[in-house]
Order: sequence, then structure tokens, then C-alpha cells
Amino acid sequence: MPATANPTPLRAPLNLGEFGKQKLSFSKTWYNLFSWLEYSVLGDVFCFPCRHFALGSYMDSAFVGSVFSNWKHALQQLRDHEITECHLKTAE
Repeated sequence: MPATANPTPLRAPLNLGEFGKQKLSFSKTWYNLFSWLEYSVLGDVFCFPCRHFALGSYMDSAFVGSVFSNWKHALQQLRDHEITECHLKTAE
């Protein structure tokens, strides 16, 4: 990924999505819990340091290069991501 001119996470307007019979989507309150969180206009969620600084096998991790869509368990997955080796190394 090329270097970014903006050294802070992108915080696009929220797109609400419907997944099956439930309306599940990104919650802007997560920005307060996870300062590293990015949300794109396409509805994708990323980890700012991991997306910009992860190398090798980490590039396919959730919140790095793959599309995230498990909104039902998103909060737990965000918490789990914070303690991954990828995140700990890139967020130093």
C-alpha cells in the first residue's frame, strides 16, 4: 500500500446495510473505543496501522486487506484484533 498523505484513520459517512432480516452495520461509537479504526465509503472496516504497515501474510488479515462483513460479531472481532501480533507490531 502506498504511503498516505493523511496519517490519521479515514472516517467516512456511515452506510447502513441490511444483512438478511436484521439491520446490522458499523457503529460510530466504535471510533471512541478504537482510535485506529477506519471506515470507508464502501462500507469496509480497516485497522489504520495494520492496513498501512502490515507486511507479508498479515495482508490478508481481517481489518487489513480483506473485506469485513461479520457485523453481528464486529465488536468482539475488533477487540480480538487489538491483541493480534499484526496489530501489536504495527501500532507501536
